[in-house]
Amino acid sequence: MSMTGLGVKFSTIIVEMSGGNLGVALVIAMIACLILGMSLPTAVAYIIAAVAVAPGLLGLGLAPLVAHMFIFYFSIFGTIVPPVCLAVYTACSIADARWTETAFIAFKLAMPGFLVPYLMVQNHAMLMQGTVGEVVYVAITAFVGIFLLAGAVIGYLLRPTKLVERFILLVAGLLLLYPTVVTDIVGVVVAVASLLYQRKTQEKELVPAGAREEGEEKSLEG
Repeated sequence: MSMTGLGVKFSTIIVEMSGGNLGVALVIAMIACLILGMSLPTAVAYIIAAVAVAPGLLGLGLAPLVAHMFIFYFSIFGTIVPPVCLAVYTACSIADARWTETAFIAFKLAMPGFLVPYLMVQNHAMLMQGTVGEVVYVAITAFVGIFLLAGAVIGYLLRPTKLVERFILLVAGLLLLYPTVVTDIVGVVVAVASLLYQRKTQEKELVPAGAREEGEEKSLEG
């Protein structure tokens, strides 16, 4: 990569294709890292991506630690991204499951995590760069946000969720992940309201079931 100049050329391509826009460059870098991670071990994929992709991101003003963690993160995710999914083959052999179904479930489970590297770019406290309060605050809001997004993607939280509930969880999760106090407060309110609603409807669903079982027992005794 370095001797042939391909690394420098690839970085130039990223900058030219993005037009100097950091957001577009991050998406291009993500795709490149995922492709490398599909067919290579994580360490090798990261080393190649660090040589080929990192200089372009650094040239657009991204901090070195953030750039390399962004690359490393997506190099890891490449192992569960179709159509290769090397890690999924291992899971299938352990669980004796079908590859297609397992690959789809693995990708769906990981989808919320695809936002985490972008959060690192927006807020360096995700990488423990900042005060203790900032790091703890960001860690908590990010954890809850990813948790809600996972519930929206999978379609299950306290119980199976309806389409409207999934959309509400999606909105709440995105609000919590966006690094401002106002969005965090709104996200918490929406999340709590959604959880309380799910808990209330869950109890209503359980009560008739319990009453029905009790009625069946009485009819048997009679």
